[in-house]
Amino acid sequence: MKKLTLIVFVLGFLFYACGGGEETSSTNENQEVAEKSAPNGEKLYQQANCVSCHGAFGEPVLPGAGDLRKAELTLEQRIKTITNGSEANPTMISFKNSYSEREIKAIAEYTMGFVE
Repeated sequence: MKKLTLIVFVLGFLFYACGGGEETSSTNENQEVAEKSAPNGEKLYQQANCVSCHGAFGEPVLPGAGDLRKAELTLEQRIKTITNGSEANPTMISFKNSYSEREIKAIAEYTMGFVE
């Protein structure tokens, strides 16, 4: 009888210590919340009025605007340009005071989808 009580106690303790599977559902809930709160690059691209220079799909509308369909810029370079503005074209302003780092990254990631 003592062995059975000890086994039940040990199994109960292990089940409690491992969280009984609740951690997985909690993790899934946390991921869903993070995805819902993640910035929407497409909406931010439009909100920042990028469309007026770069077009809806990265094709330049104004002379001198970069063609976002070309794979010349890496994601990191796009983030830097959106954050600090363009060194080559002063028309491309800095957005570091308008958007958070996460939002700027979301815009840059969205523009990577234009690459042909």
